Amino acid sequence: MFDVTRLSRHLTAVSGDKSLGVLERVRYFAGNLANNVLRGNVRARRRGFQARRMPFPFSLPAGTPSPGRAISESFLDSYPWNAFVTACGRPSIHEMGCGSGRAAENLSVRMGVEVDYAGADIKPHELWPHLAQRHESWNFSVFDGVDFSATIPPRANFFYSQSAAEHIEADGDFFAAAARACNKVPVSLQIHFIPAPICLRLYGQHGFRQYPSDRLVELGALQSAQTAWAAFAIGGANCAALHAKWIGDCLSGYRTDRRAADPEGYRAALSAAVSADLNAEPSHPIFWAFVCETGFSGITLR
Repeated sequence: MFDVTRLSRHLTAVSGDKSLGVLERVRYFAGNLANNVLRGNVRARRRGFQARRMPFPFSLPAGTPSPGRAISESFLDSYPWNAFVTACGRPSIHEMGCGSGRAAENLSVRMGVEVDYAGADIKPHELWPHLAQRHESWNFSVFDGVDFSATIPPRANFFYSQSAAEHIEADGDFFAAAARACNKVPVSLQIHFIPAPICLRLYGQHGFRQYPSDRLVELGALQSAQTAWAAFAIGGANCAALHAKWIGDCLSGYRTDRRAADPEGYRAALSAAVSADLNAEPSHPIFWAFVCETGFSGITLR
């Protein structure tokens, strides 16, 4: 019997985060392209998958962020945090691939409450001691790349990652560990921003993989029967074209980023591209917001 899951792991077994020789680069691009096609929309629809539009109006952030980053920030700004905070009591955040850890402060401000926090990454960041000193219930750890469960506090109820999953070789182990932890608490939330197939063109050699829609079906299947999950499209064809024009892509050879030369022109073009994508078919996004909610009504059941 044809095992597409095993083939998928084989095709995306090369890490683009390190220097690759010519043959390895060919394998990286060819393998991810094949995986994205094999596990794309047709197969996903057969398994009941339906991409969702972003459920909130777009609010343009400050500066000149990339389209994917701008829409992700708007998504977080507009999420109904009150529903989650009221249901869970006190948020306990676990962030994989936390980097500096500043996302915790931004999330705390959005929720309007103090939070507990555990951040994990493959190497320490200089800001960790300062943040841990300012927040007694914040902890940081260097992740060994194997035991995800060891980084998760016993009462964690909010699992967050931003462009981290594609850098994890055994990404299924991470999502499975998060799902198991969510089963131990009555109320839980997961928000993971992960790259869609078009990122192979936009970002090139980056991480192990992108996430075709059929892979999201597998991640959803890891969740308990009490968990509602959905994948929201972050951007689309218009945002991808904007990224290629202003920032660059594989086809253009990553020409010099032009945003700093005309920031207002870029911001106007970004707003127009996002507006167009919000009214288009959400099947070809730049990123996905993979959201899982348990024990409260947020956005997945709307």
